[in-house]
Amino acid sequence: MSMRLAVQYSTFTAESMGAFVTEHYDLNTVVSCKLFKQALSDLYLLEADNRYIFRVWRRGLETSQLELRLSCAARVSKGCEFLNRVYPGNDGKFVQTLNAPEGKRTAALFEHISGQSGTRQLSEVQAAQIGEALAKLHSTSEHSSSNLPILDAEVLLEQPLEQILSFNRFSTNLKDRLRGQAARLRQKLSTLEPHLRRGYIHGDAHPVNVIFNEQKACFVDIDLFSVGWPAYDIGTFNWWVRSLENQSELYTAFITTYSEISK
Repeated sequence: MSMRLAVQYSTFTAESMGAFVTEHYDLNTVVSCKLFKQALSDLYLLEADNRYIFRVWRRGLETSQLELRLSCAARVSKGCEFLNRVYPGNDGKFVQTLNAPEGKRTAALFEHISGQSGTRQLSEVQAAQIGEALAKLHSTSEHSSSNLPILDAEVLLEQPLEQILSFNRFSTNLKDRLRGQAARLRQKLSTLEPHLRRGYIHGDAHPVNVIFNEQKACFVDIDLFSVGWPAYDIGTFNWWVRSLENQSELYTAFITTYSEISK
């Protein structure tokens, strides 16, 4: 009797993804489809009446929350150039479910944006462009939806801490140090939170999630689009550039432009 082997991660063929998009989206016939990037998700480049990206996440994300994030991002992205456009399927939903050997996987169709992807070689001009795009995104905060997932201390601190402490391989000493650090963070947040406004945030606003096109920056990878503290997006950018030699100049260019747009 042969053993049944489990599949952890499969790859759909480009042909099958082209056929799936043709069937489930109101597009002209897909002329070509190719797999061009694999990371935390598989990205397929499609040519039809326009160019599109069909993103298939490796793991099954929580569909209802992702649907809320993408539907809200779709409303914000209408008529703007700073947020990647996402398209609904024929069923009106932005999130599609695919049956893979390892289980359910989620997918969504995005506009393809031509340009340069963010890299570790970030310039001050590009940092300023990110500051401009982020300020424009945060300026839509007054239209925030109460139904959108919230990135707050519970999600950013308490839940990750609980998961880390559940790992048996960490020593008691390390866990105690983490609890102490978490307590200090809670104290700081309790002082800061009354002064922090809430609104739409990208949720992962670092340069790798940006495409630079025609002197503008456009945010992609919008699956963490949420209601939260705009300061969190700013902090994410600041954290990302800290490892770069010119981090002070990059952050200054970013926050100067952000502040000017936000006035």
